[in-house]
Amino acid sequence: MTISRHRRQERKYLLKNTKLEPTEAEKDLGVIVDPKLTFEWHILDKLKKANNITMVIIQETLFIHGSGKL
Repeated sequence: MTISRHRRQERKYLLKNTKLEPTEAEKDLGVIVDPKLTFEWHILDKLKKANNITMVIIQETLFIHGSGKL
């Protein structure tokens, strides 16, 4: 992903003579930025992590409650 004032700026980047392919989004300092700078992908990633944590809490609560321990 390239962020620039120019619309179609095609650049080729190499890392140890290996061409790097362009990406649709980039994570920088913990924030996922998409080409339109909308942070949509960042919000979706944070929601996914929050939902996973919520499911773990629910499963652990059900396990503890189901075994008779509070």
